[in-house]
Amino acid sequence: MKNKLINFSITTLIIFILGLITSLIISLLFSFSLINSKTNDIIMICISMVLFFLFGLIFGFKEKKRGLLNGLLLTILYILFLITFKLLNPSFTYSSIYITLSRCSLIILGSVVGVNINHE
Repeated sequence: MKNKLINFSITTLIIFILGLITSLIISLLFSFSLINSKTNDIIMICISMVLFFLFGLIFGFKEKKRGLLNGLLLTILYILFLITFKLLNPSFTYSSIYITLSRCSLIILGSVVGVNINHE
C-alpha cells in the first residue's frame, strides 16, 4: 500500500508539472493573440486528454500489475475530486459529462497499456 501511494504521488507530481508547463505555453500563445479563444479551448481539452492518458500510463508502468484495477482506482479518485470541485463551482453542462467520461476511459486505457509496456 505504501508503494502504491508513493507511485501515485510521483505520477501526480509529474502530470501536474507537465500540465503546468503546457498550460503556461498555451496561455502565452493566447495572450500574444497567436490563437483565439475557441482554439485555446480545443487545445486545452486535447492536452488534458493526453495528460490523463499519460497519468494512467505512468501509474500503470510504475505499478507493473493489475492495470485495470489500478485504472479503476485512479478513475474513482478522479471522480471524487471532481465531485468535490463541482460542489464548490456548480457549472453543470452535458459536454462536461462527455469530457469526464472520456478522461476516465483514457485513465483506464493508459493504466492497462502502462502495465503491458515492457512486460517480459
